[in-house]
Amino acid sequence: MSSLKVSRAFLDGPIDTIINQASKIAASMNGNENFPIPPISPEGLQSVVDDLKLMESKAKDNKQQHIVNRDVALADVQDFLLQNATYVENASKNDLVVLLSSGFEAQPKP
Repeated sequence: MSSLKVSRAFLDGPIDTIINQASKIAASMNGNENFPIPPISPEGLQSVVDDLKLMESKAKDNKQQHIVNRDVALADVQDFLLQNATYVENASKNDLVVLLSSGFEAQPKP
């Protein structure tokens, strides 16, 4: 039996896509009984997403420090998402409906 995996492909996409997907995941996991104790709380995830939104907005002026700050915020969001992705894979116990209820998408089967 093959294990369901969370798609991480969006993490290599544009920042706006990462922000949108991360916000969806935070909202979907908030109060979700399938995922009672994620390593990163939905509130914690949304907090770093909000920080990334702000830093992305500031980075549009192309000032080096703003770009560095945006990149640090992006790394935080990616790290938090990766931790929760692994948790969701384990907690969903190969149930696609449960996995999708987290807001993550499933990785296509090879």
